[in-house]
Formats: sequence, structure tokens, C-alpha cells
Amino acid sequence: MPSSGASGPTFINRHQPAPPRRGAVSGSWALMLPLLALLALLTVAVAGLHLSTGIRAVGVVILVVPLMSAGWLMVQSPGRP
Repeated sequence: MPSSGASGPTFINRHQPAPPRRGAVSGSWALMLPLLALLALLTVAVAGLHLSTGIRAVGVVILVVPLMSAGWLMVQSPGRP
């Protein structure tokens, strides 16, 4: 009866170099506040349009997200046309 699996000894590499040390973290969680505000704006816009028009939330998201992303790009690059 044939056996399944490996038939020889398993090689374990015990000579791995130590992982590199992590550098100091720059910044803080406060840097994420604009993204949190963007998420809140998206939630309010989708919920408001859904409740006021009766359009399903998926349809509202399909409408709102491209508009918000275009606005976000304009906010992130104020010096470009």
C-alpha cells in the first residue's frame, strides 16, 4: 500500500537572517482625519439622497463616488489646472 506525503526527512532552514528593525513612526493618527471626514461625507450624502429620493443606496453610491473622487482630486492638487 503506497503512503502519501513526503518520504524523506524535512529540511528546516535555521540560518535565516534577522528581520530588519522598524524605523521610527512618523506622523500620527491625526493624519487620517481628512479620510475620516471624507468617509463621513460619503455616508451622509448616500444616506441623504437615498432617503430623499428613494433610489437604492447602490445607485446613489454609483452617482456620488465619482463626483466625490473628482472633488477630492481637486482638493489634493490645488496648484494644477
